[in-house]
Amino acid sequence: MSMRIARLARRSVSPTVLCALAAGAVALAAVAPAQAAGGPEGGGEETTLTNNLSYPVIWSDGAALALPGEFGKPELPAEKAVSYTDPTTEETFDVWKQAEEGVSWQAENEVALAPADVSEVDWGDNLEAKSLTPGKPVRVETTLIKNLESPMIAFDMISLEGEKREEVFATPGTEYESSQATMYSACARLTIQRLQISREDPYLSLLKWDAASGQWTGKDLVSAPVFEGGVWESAAEGSGYTAEVNGSGKVIYGYNWRTSGLAAGDYRITFSLAAECPAAVLNTHITEATKVLFSEEESVAPLVSGAGGSGSAGGSGGAASGGGVPQIDATDNLTYVDVELGNPSYTPYVPPAPEAETKTITTATTTTSATTSSTQSQTREKGQTRTRAHVKVSLHLKKRHRTRAHVGYQLSGTVSPPRNGQKLRIQLRTQYGWRTVAIAKLTRQSATTSRYSITLRKPKAGTYRAMMVSNDKYMTGLSANLRLRLG
Repeated sequence: MSMRIARLARRSVSPTVLCALAAGAVALAAVAPAQAAGGPEGGGEETTLTNNLSYPVIWSDGAALALPGEFGKPELPAEKAVSYTDPTTEETFDVWKQAEEGVSWQAENEVALAPADVSEVDWGDNLEAKSLTPGKPVRVETTLIKNLESPMIAFDMISLEGEKREEVFATPGTEYESSQATMYSACARLTIQRLQISREDPYLSLLKWDAASGQWTGKDLVSAPVFEGGVWESAAEGSGYTAEVNGSGKVIYGYNWRTSGLAAGDYRITFSLAAECPAAVLNTHITEATKVLFSEEESVAPLVSGAGGSGSAGGSGGAASGGGVPQIDATDNLTYVDVELGNPSYTPYVPPAPEAETKTITTATTTTSATTSSTQSQTREKGQTRTRAHVKVSLHLKKRHRTRAHVGYQLSGTVSPPRNGQKLRIQLRTQYGWRTVAIAKLTRQSATTSRYSITLRKPKAGTYRAMMVSNDKYMTGLSANLRLRLG
């Protein structure tokens, strides 16, 4: 039996301005009941009693879950108490279990009267720890956290026994001031899609988020959703994505992902906030300042940007062990994590060849000779002015010695016309074709050119080139090939 104190951790308060809040707890019509952990979604027997709220929550979009009890009026009858001995101090005192009939308490909870920014996002540790086993259900949990200027009242919690979803919690009835609160938005949505290229492939940066359909798009890059659902959808519609008060008394989002029948591969799990949700007006925002909260056991290290989406950098040691590294995408108001299911095997992605740059011209002709008409048409096509400008790309190589044991190879060059802020691809020729191995960001050099510079720490010997992809204004630009010989 596990006997450990599980006080919900207080974290340092960042200087974040909290939106104006209604005084005291505001009674709202609930959009959904708060589920108790261990109920039908948890895989155990059906539970009719709801867990009590022990950790403060902000109802950020004006809709709330139905909670037992009343803030400031806990009901802790003596006959329902359970004796507990602290293994550290050997002190014995009474505690009251979660989801016990006739027992209730409620932490402070308030309604946001103005847009509220998310300070931290906490994904379930199981998604960050290691690769997932095909066929086994995967618990997907996400928690939104807000740093507070003024503390809110929380209840101390104690873990009596069990682990994970089977863990049994209780409260000694004592309160403390929490510097953080969770956030609940009725506009939360979960999307799961299979990546058709490796999650480590830089070409994932080409994925685009479609807010209307709630999914990532990109031909040959990602599949249609294997799951997509919002918490505002009723149980009758079969979403399965819900918000709940878990055993420790905290409001979280959860979904039981059934992986049986799915192919091995990398999957993107996306938590987004849908502006078009019918349940409430969206006031909840994931911003550039939002951070990912990693497990204390994990060492946090920077992640190279460009692994997909427009998210900010941030990471942990999870990817090395097969686990996912959550990312923040403030532009699209979402967070995502790419996880590994089974043992994926991907061949390097080779983008389709650029489309021909000739412009087809349809003209009417009155000549009787088909050959003459074809020749005239071809002549006009050759003389037609292109609508997209040519792009000149240069590539230079310089060997840099950081130390005798560590050698880096700097690739640099220019692009004209200037394309400041856009991404240039460094590609290596392989047996499968050209593969992108690094992405560099263009910066201003002059009024007519942009520049770039990137250092490869452990490059492979071979032939490299720099590539600018085409868009509506510019053609594809390629540098001359450059041979890299190590040593």
